[in-house]
Amino acid sequence: MNESSERCPHCRQGIEIVGVKFMFRGARTLSRCINCAALCVEMKQSKTAPWRYFGWTARMIEALNSQVRSILIVAFAAVLVAGVLRHTLHVYGGFSPKDIRSDSLLLVSALAIVVVFFRIVRRS
Repeated sequence: MNESSERCPHCRQGIEIVGVKFMFRGARTLSRCINCAALCVEMKQSKTAPWRYFGWTARMIEALNSQVRSILIVAFAAVLVAGVLRHTLHVYGGFSPKDIRSDSLLLVSALAIVVVFFRIVRRS
């Protein structure tokens, strides 16, 4: 960080980090002025600025943020696709919700068996 970001904008005294706020688009630090107790939130910087100041730590945080975003997007897409398929099979296919539930459990268990089998074969 540069010298101006480590000082309170009101009294120009040093600030201390009191917490980290995790958001969908990344993490922000919450800082407090030692003198006047003003709370400051780190403003979003360009993608290259944290790398220049923090090096390895910033790259690890960026990788973690990317992984969390990917997991959330995949989970949301899976729930959306499952809902659309269930609605389509029930309304247009004429299947009851009970049949859809039992068939999907059988399909997931068969898929798990196939995945385990291929992992065992690949290790050999």
